[in-house]
Amino acid sequence: MANVPVTFSTAFGSGAVLGSAVTDHLREMNKREPTEQTFVKSALWQKYYDAAPRVPSAFRWQWPVKAINTSRATPYSGAQVNTPTGSDDITTASEQVAHYRCPIQLLRTEMINTKGGQALFDYAGAKMTSAREELATTLGTDTWSSSSVTSPAYGLQGVRLYLPADPTASVAYNSVNGAAGVQPYWRNSTITSVGSFATNGVDKMDRLSALIHSAGGEWESAYTDLSTHTFIKKAARTHYNINSNISGETKRVAAFGFSAVEFETKGVFAESSTYLADATGIIYFIPSKEKFQLRIVEGVDFNVTEMCPLTPGGQSGMAAWIEFSGQWCAYDRRSGGQMSGIT
Repeated sequence: MANVPVTFSTAFGSGAVLGSAVTDHLREMNKREPTEQTFVKSALWQKYYDAAPRVPSAFRWQWPVKAINTSRATPYSGAQVNTPTGSDDITTASEQVAHYRCPIQLLRTEMINTKGGQALFDYAGAKMTSAREELATTLGTDTWSSSSVTSPAYGLQGVRLYLPADPTASVAYNSVNGAAGVQPYWRNSTITSVGSFATNGVDKMDRLSALIHSAGGEWESAYTDLSTHTFIKKAARTHYNINSNISGETKRVAAFGFSAVEFETKGVFAESSTYLADATGIIYFIPSKEKFQLRIVEGVDFNVTEMCPLTPGGQSGMAAWIEFSGQWCAYDRRSGGQMSGIT
């Protein structure tokens, strides 16, 4: 859209330029609405959005990731000559930036119906709030998509691609493939066929956490569907009831790692069924924001574009866009994992 003024003399009879006034109102309102509240449906976005770095735009982002190659390190003696051998200890990850937008549209009939005083601006503000929520829901949906988002355009590459059920398969993420011969470090840990959480769940969570640590990783928080989260809360309550006369750190140990809805003092969150309806019975262990992060293009972070005419002359209405550009980027895959088959 070109940044041109919109005149609605037919609708308002004043010949006043309205597009810029509505744009200014929406942008000011947008500043006052905390964006993190938009992500109320997504526990992952609530946790990762504020810490997301705002970086200059590029068609593709590239960054180095560490590739452990123990064959390059050798003992030597005195003046012994060593010739550097083996593959490089650093490889390059890369990912295409994803761009999203949702329209804030005011039809001519809507403007006539809300003509006078503050009514039009209030109506436009309500439409902007709705557009923010629609955009946030789409971002959450694509973040938890089971497949690469490529239609209608390239989208966010999310958690379920980052932490596949079979990390030895050819499942590349950020252009690095854990199945490739020299990239075994780019594999997450997994535990499958857990079965009853009441019987096996806590032990299996212990095991997955140990697998991540033994691979040199470190997880920070876990996410699961509502039903599985209920199993976890039930297990935590049961352990507390058994140890009702214990308090403080002793109680935490006696509760097999659970403190409220925490495991090993790390948060375990229920993600919205909007996003995990087809991924029940799975717990995703996610690393810190330094190792798995949401990157956002600077200046394209739920911003509102200029209101412009829908048709030449603006006789049918006007519209702006609320936009977002960014991507999920991984620096380490060993710090994450998933356990599945929970009943």
